[in-house]
Amino acid sequence: MTTTAQPTETDPTAATRPRHVRVGIIGAGFAGLGMAIRLKQSGVEDFVVWERDSDVGGTWWANTYPGCQCDVPSHLYSFSFALNPDWGRTYATQPEIEAYILRVTEEYGLRPHVETGCAVTSAIWDEANDRWNVRTEKGEYTADVVVSAPGPLSEPSIPRCLRRIAMPRPANPLPTMATWTWLGEPSCRVVCEGVAAVVSRSSVSVAGISFVSPRCG
Repeated sequence: MTTTAQPTETDPTAATRPRHVRVGIIGAGFAGLGMAIRLKQSGVEDFVVWERDSDVGGTWWANTYPGCQCDVPSHLYSFSFALNPDWGRTYATQPEIEAYILRVTEEYGLRPHVETGCAVTSAIWDEANDRWNVRTEKGEYTADVVVSAPGPLSEPSIPRCLRRIAMPRPANPLPTMATWTWLGEPSCRVVCEGVAAVVSRSSVSVAGISFVSPRCG
C-alpha cells in the first residue's frame, strides 16, 4: 500500500526568532579563539564567536602599522596546545602572528562557528528565562553563557588634544596604530613604536622594561 507523506506544519515565527546557542563568545582574537578551542575539546559544539571585523585575529588583524611586532617572546606568545616551533624570530612581527592565528583557526575547525562582520551591540541578561539576549549587526541571539573577549588594543584611543587638532581636517585624518592605512611606501615611521606611554597633566608613565629594551630578534 502506497502512503502519501503528510505535509508538515511550519512555525511562521521561526525565521524571526533569535537563534539560541549554548555559549556566545565576543571577539575572535587570541582569547576568544582559545575559549572556542577549549569548548570543542570539551565536546561542546553549540557556540558562536561574534567578530566585528572581517576576519579573525583581533589586535593582530587590526594593527598593521610599520614595525608592528610583539613585545613578548614568540614561544611564550602561543597557545600551549598549539605550539609553533617555526617562529622566524624571537619577537614575531604582525604578519607572522596573524598567519599563526589563521592556521590555528583552520586546524581546530573554528570557521563554521565564527560570524565575521558581526559586532555585538548589546547583551542583556534575561533573569526570568536564565539566558542572555544578544543583539548583533547580523541579527539577534539568545545564549546560556556569554564570554566577553573583545580585547582593548584593536580600539583606537586618541587623546582629546589631538582629537581637536584632527577633527577640522577630515581629508587628512590622524593615523593611529589600529587605523593605519597603507598607501604605497610609508613616508614616515612610528616614532615611538614599541613604547606604551600614559600621559597625564603632570606626569608620563612608561610601561615595563620589555617595551623599551632593544629587541635581539
